[in-house]
Amino acid sequence: MKRYESGLPCEDKPRQGLPAKLNKQQLQKLKNSAENHVGTSQRKLAKKFKVSRPCVQRNLKKIGLKY
Repeated sequence: MKRYESGLPCEDKPRQGLPAKLNKQQLQKLKNSAENHVGTSQRKLAKKFKVSRPCVQRNLKKIGLKY
């Protein structure tokens, strides 16, 4: 609140942490793969993108797909 009242920007600053395993292009491919191929499991998608299954699950949730 103090930052807002003093007129300073309230936006989040970039934080440290591990970089994302999937870039924007790979996220788009993941979204297309999940939407267009009914019956594709998260395990198969994880093998295809060479990431863990929880990573696939987390990114599908972030995209807005219930899988």
